[in-house]
Amino acid sequence: MTNNPWGERAEQAEKFRLALQPLAVRIRATLAGESGDADASEGLSSDELRQRHLLLWSSATLHLLDALQALNRDVWEADAPDAAAIHRAAGRVEGVVERWLRGFIEVRDAYPGPEAAPVRALLLALYRHSLGELCDWLEQLFDTLQHPLARVAPERLAGPDPVHVELECILNLTAPPELIQALLPTPQPDRGNSLWSLAAAFGIGWMLGDDD
Repeated sequence: MTNNPWGERAEQAEKFRLALQPLAVRIRATLAGESGDADASEGLSSDELRQRHLLLWSSATLHLLDALQALNRDVWEADAPDAAAIHRAAGRVEGVVERWLRGFIEVRDAYPGPEAAPVRALLLALYRHSLGELCDWLEQLFDTLQHPLARVAPERLAGPDPVHVELECILNLTAPPELIQALLPTPQPDRGNSLWSLAAAFGIGWMLGDDD
């Protein structure tokens, strides 16, 4: 077993961390950014704004889960993923998240009219919440890749023999408090309330250590 706790996967773990780190930086910078000029959302009604962005958000969410499942298959579960496979997997995730970011920027910079202000506020909360959860997960993943032993109970490492430990980083996408509050006390089963019970979870795991 090598000195690196990832063993033979040490190089792949570092390449993957470096491939996705710019995405986390971009998410944080976008969430902290200021509004720009009005864009295509200007003049949209409350219903149009809601339908446009709930569709964009939900479609991107489904594609994100697909991209993460592909990441799991092509990187984490692969015997020896090469640099090209790692960058393809990271690129798929980045491409989907870019749709969330564009949607957030569009809503943030929109001036749809006073009657649509409550809908705009809820959509901003939805984008901020989802992007924040994703970025928190990415940062937890980076920390795990850099310091995997910090995630392992000391007693697991106390013995003289090498151990194999599977670490998981779970991504949970939940509805923001503002949306839940808006739907209380009796959410109606219409399209706008379809996020009431949203809870999408995805986990990745990699074994620490070599196989021999």
